[in-house]
Amino acid sequence: MRLAETWHIGAAAATTGNEAIGSTTISPTSQAIPDNATGSVTLTFNVTQNISIEAAQLRLGFNHARAQDLQIVLTSPDGTVSTILHPIADGNSSVTGSGWRFVSQEFRGEMSAGVWTATIIDTVAGNVGSLLGNSSLVVFGASNTADDRYVYTNEYSAYGSADGRNLLADTDGGVDTINAAAVTTGSTINLNAGAASSIAGQALTIAAGSLFENADEVHRIGVEYGFSGILHKFVACVRLDDPTDDDELVRTQW
Repeated sequence: MRLAETWHIGAAAATTGNEAIGSTTISPTSQAIPDNATGSVTLTFNVTQNISIEAAQLRLGFNHARAQDLQIVLTSPDGTVSTILHPIADGNSSVTGSGWRFVSQEFRGEMSAGVWTATIIDTVAGNVGSLLGNSSLVVFGASNTADDRYVYTNEYSAYGSADGRNLLADTDGGVDTINAAAVTTGSTINLNAGAASSIAGQALTIAAGSLFENADEVHRIGVEYGFSGILHKFVACVRLDDPTDDDELVRTQW
């Protein structure tokens, strides 16, 4: 609910109206899938559209006497590997036809352009099959990649000190937002590069050369105090000691 109150702050809300879609199709002839993991079939997709990925969908046609034998692995240009179909021991279902769709969100935040591979393996002996017709890769996401929203939750208190997560860098321009609306403890957010902030009890520093235009904690603050554009780019620092009590708001560096 707290995040829902702040959807309009910073970058435009992601809707079907501004969703970016990239796709590529290859037309292999019917290819036999080697039985019992003695080999594999690898499909290569060259995606030319460069969008920020939210989901990737692989569309295949194939026939196989036992679909439970199959493993399908999709690999992105960044090298991320997603197993989108796992072999299972139970069941005995034959499949024939096109239009099978396999979706993965493991590539979220990566850029789509480049060479993708899909690897199909038959892991069990005794039942065989092959690919049929065209195969396609479709990526869904956002085309305006310079506008970024960084969302912090209470879990930042446990992980904020690990692996350099307490240093936030964004140097590609755009309208960038730090959103801590989901944090239920006091936070101090300073939009000046190099200045100290605190979210969920953990330190956060904006890296040198980074520019953030917005910070947000909870929508009702802007309404309660009559601000124009809640914590908009004019606000460099805000402190909210108790997110449940509007009277604790201290607005500084206006």
